Parts: sequence; structure tokens; C-alpha cells
Amino acid sequence: MRKNSYSNEFKKQIVMLYQNGKSIVEIIKEYGVSKSAVYHWIENLTQLKCELFDFFNWYNNLRIQGSLNYLTPVEFIKMTVYIKSVQKRGAIPK
Repeated sequence: MRKNSYSNEFKKQIVMLYQNGKSIVEIIKEYGVSKSAVYHWIENLTQLKCELFDFFNWYNNLRIQGSLNYLTPVEFIKMTVYIKSVQKRGAIPK
């Protein structure tokens, strides 16, 4: 039995159809893919999204950056916005 090979773009399209409300049964009938393949692609994409979320959260909220005065990027932006707002009010010199 030959195993089908599908492009990543095709797999993503199938998962997006599912996420937009199309049933697994409809997808299987319309695209001729196995139920187990569709479930596997959904699981893989969900796991990838979770891992990317975790990475971006770490990168922006937890990782301190020496070039940003040892603050996280989010802390640095908040501090910069605060300082600019205080400068606009004239409380501290520019």
C-alpha cells in the first residue's frame, strides 16, 4: 500500500477548512484524504501554534535584553511610553 504525500500548504488548507467549520466527513469526501491524516494534521498544527505562542511569550515577556537596559522588550516599551508621556507633561526634561 502506497502512502500519499501531501504538501504542507495542502495540509494547512485542510486544517483551515476544519477550523472554519467544515466537518471531517465533508473534508474526507471532498478531498479524498484519510480521517487519521486529517486528525494528525490538526493535532500537529495545534501543537505548533502552542509552541510558537510559548516562544513569542518568552521572547517578548520573559527574556531580558542587555541592549534594552536588562529589561524585557515589553517592559522596555512600557518604560519608554511612560517616560515620553511624562516628558510631554513637562515633569522631566527631554
